Amino acid sequence: MTSVPIRAFCATLLSLWFAIGTGCASGPETRAPGYEPPPAAARRLDRDEVLSEAASREPDDAIAFLDRYPFDFDLEQELEWFRTQEMASEVLDYLSKRARIDWESLRGDVDPDRSRGDR
Repeated sequence: MTSVPIRAFCATLLSLWFAIGTGCASGPETRAPGYEPPPAAARRLDRDEVLSEAASREPDDAIAFLDRYPFDFDLEQELEWFRTQEMASEVLDYLSKRARIDWESLRGDVDPDRSRGDR
């Protein structure tokens, strides 16, 4: 009489062999659809708009909003001014990091009015 663990092992091997042999283990080949970025944002935020948005929103919401738009000023030059203003430390940290990179070249074409659910 065969013990239960050996029977279970044999049944598992048989199932695996069947799945591989019938092609069930590998599903149909799929490809992600091509990505066409939406048009770039036409609106650029000035220094006062950035400050206003940072002050009127929760830090995460302010950062998400600011990240959707280009600025019409040199953030690196204005960073000290932002440090003297009243804003959440998270937003100031975001602006500091954004000032260190070439943000415009990383963004590509982005439509800020396109909702996240449309992706």
